[in-house]
Amino acid sequence: MLKTYTTFILVFISAISGYAQQEANIWYFGHNAGVDFSSGSPKILTDGQINTDEGVASVSDSTGKLLFYTDGSTIWNAKHQVMPNGSGLLGNYSSSQSAIIIPKVGDPIRYYVFTVDQLGGTNGFNYSIVNTTLNNGLGDVETKNVRLQNSVCEKLTAVKHCNGKDYWVIVHGFNSNVFYAYLVNAAGVNTNAVSSSLGIVVPNDPAKAIGCMKASQDGKLIAIAHKQLGADLLDFNNTTGVLSNARTLFTAAESYQVMFGPYGVEFSPNSKLLYVSGDYFDFSIIGQLSFLLQYDVTQPTLAGLQNSKSIIYTQLPNSFVENFGTLQLAPDGKIYMAEMNRSSLSVINNPNGVGANCRFGYAQLYLWTSNSFGSSTYGLPAFPGGVLDKRFNFKRNCTGNVMNFEYSRSPSELSVKWDFDDPSSGVNNFSKLDSPVHNFLTNGDHVVKLIRYTNCGNDTIKKTIKIGQVKLNLGNDSLLCGSASYTINPQTNGQSLKYLWQDGSSSSSYTANKDGLYWLELTDTSTGCITKDSINLLFRAIPQVDLGPDLKKCENDQVVLSTTIANANYLWNDGSTNNSITVSNSGNYWVEVNGGGCKKRDSINIVFNKYPVISLGNDTTLCEGSTLVLDAGNIGMHYQWQDNSISQTQIVKSTGIIWVKVTNVNCSVADTINVAYLDKPAFSLGNDTSICEGTTIKLDPDIKKGTNLTYQWSNGADSSHLAVTGEGNYWLQLSNSCGIAKDNIVIRKGACKLYVPTMFTPNGDGRNDIFKASYGENTTKYKFTVYNRWGQIVFESGKVENGWDGRFKGVFQPGGIYAWTIEYQTAIDKIVRRLKGVVYLLR
Repeated sequence: MLKTYTTFILVFISAISGYAQQEANIWYFGHNAGVDFSSGSPKILTDGQINTDEGVASVSDSTGKLLFYTDGSTIWNAKHQVMPNGSGLLGNYSSSQSAIIIPKVGDPIRYYVFTVDQLGGTNGFNYSIVNTTLNNGLGDVETKNVRLQNSVCEKLTAVKHCNGKDYWVIVHGFNSNVFYAYLVNAAGVNTNAVSSSLGIVVPNDPAKAIGCMKASQDGKLIAIAHKQLGADLLDFNNTTGVLSNARTLFTAAESYQVMFGPYGVEFSPNSKLLYVSGDYFDFSIIGQLSFLLQYDVTQPTLAGLQNSKSIIYTQLPNSFVENFGTLQLAPDGKIYMAEMNRSSLSVINNPNGVGANCRFGYAQLYLWTSNSFGSSTYGLPAFPGGVLDKRFNFKRNCTGNVMNFEYSRSPSELSVKWDFDDPSSGVNNFSKLDSPVHNFLTNGDHVVKLIRYTNCGNDTIKKTIKIGQVKLNLGNDSLLCGSASYTINPQTNGQSLKYLWQDGSSSSSYTANKDGLYWLELTDTSTGCITKDSINLLFRAIPQVDLGPDLKKCENDQVVLSTTIANANYLWNDGSTNNSITVSNSGNYWVEVNGGGCKKRDSINIVFNKYPVISLGNDTTLCEGSTLVLDAGNIGMHYQWQDNSISQTQIVKSTGIIWVKVTNVNCSVADTINVAYLDKPAFSLGNDTSICEGTTIKLDPDIKKGTNLTYQWSNGADSSHLAVTGEGNYWLQLSNSCGIAKDNIVIRKGACKLYVPTMFTPNGDGRNDIFKASYGENTTKYKFTVYNRWGQIVFESGKVENGWDGRFKGVFQPGGIYAWTIEYQTAIDKIVRRLKGVVYLLR
């Protein structure tokens, strides 16, 4: 592996009070989908139990460890089990933002779960409280479904109070334009909401309650989407909870709001841009399309705001439309967009970038692993505004320990103070500048603190900065046996990285499928610093060796075990290295095949068993009434007699061929004895029958009983059978020393000849459309074949009633002469007859 290292500064962000960014690290949503941002890059999770259509919420502890998640109706703990009291919450799986979770101010073990019903339903707006120490530390709901409002739209958001400690939780009334802001502080939830009536009026129409609401990261703006109505941008006073200055981005009269409209909203990390997702009906193509829009919310006028609209993405006509759903800022600084019924999320990679510079990636993040997958619906977890504040930024150099810090101070923030956790730097360890420069004198972790002062108080943001090297490891050079592909997942401790692989691709991982040297160049996008590594991969097939199933053979047998694989080496259990061995003794045999360094072993167990020794004696004749005991010997082995009996002995009481098969495991020996009894004759000449002209029937009596017989036919013959050429009444008398038996048979003249036409006209008029033979009596076997002039079979049948309709493979054949053959047999004389000729197909 070729390795190049560059100096970097790794930053982890946290907040001293309330939510920290790590608490938003783990998401569960959709149908068993999940993402973990703990490493700085999204890792796919498929172990969640969420199976919902829309809103969800989740929370982790300050280290990023999952605590619980919910769909608004059910709460699951970190082991993906329903909390004992965690069902029956009054949210709804089909509410756009069914729930949001905020910590209980001043209480590190309790969290509020606020829920809203769907479509303005009567379950309204409620909160429950989860105590994370209950149920052996897995948590449980200790207070449930405390009602705050009876009927609200299916959207809610939360935002930090000006003091940096408390929260505002905001909902929108149904059948009104009233916003309700509830203060949550150390005393609990203030049930006296701050009401603000402004913006779009949501009528008494459940479908128009759909859509999301979000607060900006600086806590100064609220965006709200009303399905089928439009979208508003409002100012928010996070000191008083009052909303003002409603500005409508677009309404139902505009092209982006016909029948469907906006659904998701989200602010950029710097709170300067707003993204709106949704869908609309385009009458020009008679189809539903989805859209993603961007607005510049710094515009001072309504016209400027509306004119700043940038169309980031729309579904192309005739494409497979998945409705665009929730937008959510993530800990990695990107905004992710849900899409209904897709196994991926779309990504706004640079949400602070204007227009195309936001670098939107459609269906960029796939939601599957090697053995399982999840799928997106409309919802993504909701988090309070401000908890993912990205205004604390930095710039760094490729070498050295100089850091340029940046903070974009909002108007409500009076001043800031920095503590770089670098005591060796003396007085330079502190700064009151918005964007200071600090040269770290020691390597290692530094917890940089930014204290923000406002009229309401102050809060502190902490970033853990690691001074060191950006490390990149693609892994060891590898021989890959039996793999069609191999995914290279770079191991790196860097963040904000740009990937460049040897083929020019830029994904965070690379899937190789052929031999070669693969390299990756990592660029720190904030500094341009580059790190490189490479890996050499060889793909080889695993030898396909199979000695077959275990065998049971018999003594004196030999078994050849072999396997043939090109360019491979062999090692057998006896040390031989040929591709085959011959064995004749019981045992376990194995071979190991080495093909290009990839090995495969197979084994087989072979047992050679001995044959039994048996004798039933010579054939014999018995007098009627006597018996014979036959003994097959070989005690304990398996016996099978001709009558399927399985005992060692058999008592014979009648004439017959008596046989027995004795089996030792798999080795069998059989013996036969013919036992005859002298019985009174009994026979039959069969049923009366017919004879074909010019043929002969052989009368052969069916002897039922009797041996040593004397034959006497009606014509005086004494043979065992009689050849008959004409009709008549024939009889036979059989006799031996035990008695006489007689039977007769009547033979009449029968019809046996087949008649075949010489021409047919398959024109569909119902006459002569089918070429086939007419037949006489009792045809028992029949084969009819038709050939074209090139000897190709165009028709064949084994049934007399079937004929040729003049088509071959469904295609009508041209007129002309076709040859045919017929082979048949009748039950009368059982003689096989063969006919051939030609037929003329006339069209």
